[in-house]
Amino acid sequence: MSPDGKSVLSVCKFGTIRLWESSTDRWRTVWKFDNDHSDENDSNEDDSNEDDSNENDSRNHGERATIAFSPDGCRFACVFDDELRVQDVETGEGKMRSVGDTGRASVVGTVRFSPDGRNIAVEVWEETWPGYQRQVINTETLEDVLRVTSSHIAFSPDSTHLASSDTQDHIVVRQMNGNIVQSFIPFDNFTNAIEFLPSTTGIYLATASRDTITVWDMSCLTGTPTPVLRFSCFGGSVASMACSRDGKRLVAGYADDLVRVWDVSINDNPAEHSTMPICFSTTPEHALPFSRFLMEYDPIGEHQDRNGMILEQRATVRVCIYQPDLEGWVVSPSRCRLLFWVPPEFRERLLMPGQQLVLGVEHLELDLSQFVHGPDWVECYQP
Repeated sequence: MSPDGKSVLSVCKFGTIRLWESSTDRWRTVWKFDNDHSDENDSNEDDSNEDDSNENDSRNHGERATIAFSPDGCRFACVFDDELRVQDVETGEGKMRSVGDTGRASVVGTVRFSPDGRNIAVEVWEETWPGYQRQVINTETLEDVLRVTSSHIAFSPDSTHLASSDTQDHIVVRQMNGNIVQSFIPFDNFTNAIEFLPSTTGIYLATASRDTITVWDMSCLTGTPTPVLRFSCFGGSVASMACSRDGKRLVAGYADDLVRVWDVSINDNPAEHSTMPICFSTTPEHALPFSRFLMEYDPIGEHQDRNGMILEQRATVRVCIYQPDLEGWVVSPSRCRLLFWVPPEFRERLLMPGQQLVLGVEHLELDLSQFVHGPDWVECYQP
């Protein structure tokens, strides 16, 4: 969909690109990969015979097509099989090139514009080592700008840096000339997705490691990043992430096929970031009243975080979905303290701290204002 929401682009399995009006059913063909540029006067002609005419075309597999609007909505980039086309939406003028390495089997995946629209990143999977690669290509010249071996990338909001996860599970931040300015290992040594957050107060990067999302302060791009937020839920592994334009909401898709929206708004001074209330409700008064015992970091605990002392002040609770002996428990950031156990039928619906929405189901809220735990459990009998 275009940034203004008025148009939708589609590409069919035979390589025909159509531009649709989102408020009507009108469309026009703007390009055909297997034919010359179509005449806009034929915009609504019935090409129902297209499938038959191309049925035996072995070139058009239709399984590797992806398309995206530029940030200003004036251009689009489409990858069909191993061909990339960048085209002006109104004039129809465009350029094409092949992607992937000639002579090597490759499958092309997603295409993504940089925020300033000057570059696009194309995902390429090659059957021979190193596997996943990202080609960063200039949208004007269609020349290579950068190549990285990674299955996940993110452009910085100002388009001057590219973050990627390498084969050693490091998060690497590069300038667009390829110079590495930062490299670090996220929690759990595994990365599902990465996304920069637009912000006027600093540079922040969200990384997803299995079921946990961590937001890092990247303001000092030459030093070690600092974790400022961490979120966890029972949705399983994070499959994808996207941030709102104001940088305050992070939308994440999970393995349980649900979409969750997280509050990632950060104070003007991250060094003074306050502890997030342990609240499983949209009503702030339902937060856990005393969390001192639960949030104490236990350095002798079995699971130690490299940034445990920092997250003691800034993280909220976590969930256990991959540990058989702790399955279904809500625990402290270090997983050394237990809070409560959640029955399986309620896990996907539970509104976790920091969560704003769970799309697709009616979320479940908890009132912990009268909840006691740890050494305070004896107070549960007091009126």
